[in-house]
Order: sequence, then C-alpha cells, then structure tokens
Amino acid sequence: MPLRYRVVMYFLLFSFIMLILLWLFQTVFFKGFYRSVKISQVESSAKNIIAAMQENEDDDGVNVDKVSTMMEYIYEQNDMMIALYDLNTNVSFSICTSDVPENLEKISGSDVMRYRNMAMQNGGTYLEYQQNALKKDSGSFEKNIAESVTYSEVFMDSRNGRYMITIRSIITPFNSVVDTLRNQLIIISAILVVLSVILS
Repeated sequence: MPLRYRVVMYFLLFSFIMLILLWLFQTVFFKGFYRSVKISQVESSAKNIIAAMQENEDDDGVNVDKVSTMMEYIYEQNDMMIALYDLNTNVSFSICTSDVPENLEKISGSDVMRYRNMAMQNGGTYLEYQQNALKKDSGSFEKNIAESVTYSEVFMDSRNGRYMITIRSIITPFNSVVDTLRNQLIIISAILVVLSVILS
C-alpha cells in the first residue's frame, strides 16, 4: 500500500478514535463528571469559608462582614446557597446567609437541626442529595427534575465556639450546556470529515 494511503488511513483511524472519545466523555459520561465536579466545588467552598471565618476573628469574635462578603462572592460565582449557623445555643440561628438561587429550596429550621445532628454523628460533615422540581423555562438535563446536594460541616472557632456551614447547589447539568457540547461535537466531526476527503 502506498505511503500516502497509509497516512490517510492512520489519520482517519486517529480521527475516528478521537471522535468516539469526545462523544463518550462529553455526552455519555458528562453528567457524571459534572456531578463530581459540582460536589467537589461545594465541599471546597465550605472549606474556604471556614478558613476565612477562622482567620477573620477579632476581639468580638467572628468578623461577620468579611465572611458575609466571601459568601456572597461564592454565591454569585457558583450559584450556590450558603448559610452559616451559630450552634452555641439550643436554637441554631443564622449568622449570615446568601440569596437563594433559582430552583433551590430555602433551608428550613428543621433541616438545620437535622443537618447539625447528622454532621455531628458523622465526624463533622454530612452530605445529602435531593430531587428538585424545576420551573418550565429552566431547561434541566432531565425534563423537570434536577438533583441538588446539601453539604454541612460543623467546626469550632479559636474560642471553642461551635458553628455550621451549609451549602446547597444544583448538581445536574442543564440542557443548554449539553446541547452546546453536542453542537460543538457535530461541527468538529464535520470538519474532520471534510479534511479526510481533502487529504484523500
């Protein structure tokens, strides 16, 4: 077989394998990857807020303004609902909380107590999954249902005060994201086909 045809064959084979991998990772396995990334993002955001809270203590205790500013930044960047609770009394009350993103339910008082109890029983952290009904114009990956995660972590400040950070976020990709990736793959596939025809 002439060298030119062998090169074209190898190029076609390589292109075909790349297309298969792209389709698998950006369509078939995309939801799982997206879910894992969002959960990791939620947990790391909680760790960052806890670190900021412990670093920004003054004579009166926690500097609520600085912590609240950081919470609002994370809320705006990652579309997460964040709440910080004081657990030093019988009634857990919110020190500061972000706005509630669209399609996420506000954390109820009974949920706060349950998250606190579950976290303390589980070594300080608790992760819970929920199914959320979406609004018709939100375009979820699965018609009108999206999955969210709520992460809670109980921690102590330098004065042995006990607090809990709770973050809730949607972890299901929306149709707009999936459709964009699928359209990009179609364009890439068409370009590779055209290049293959030209080279042959």
